Amino acid sequence: MDSKVTAKANLKKYSKVEGKWHFVPVLKQNGVPYPGTAPIDGEPVRSTTGRFYLEFDENGRRIQRPVGVSPREATDAWHRQASTEIIDFGASLRQARWRG
Repeated sequence: MDSKVTAKANLKKYSKVEGKWHFVPVLKQNGVPYPGTAPIDGEPVRSTTGRFYLEFDENGRRIQRPVGVSPREATDAWHRQASTEIIDFGASLRQARWRG
């Protein structure tokens, strides 16, 4: 059994690609996002324009929230969400062990 807990939050960027606005996923390396870079047509591309969005599950629903325009704001929001998910996972695991 794998004991590693990973965040289910995704960081996306609403950016102009070939003259049209699209949501593009932010490049992840070892499970951690690098918001300054997004893969476009399979190639990592650095972009300075656009707005970052965080996408995650909350009470069984997929939520998408704007988190800022700078890579630092995006990274901080992702880390906050990831730590919340890990804390929630730990609390539910402790409750399951207590009951069982």
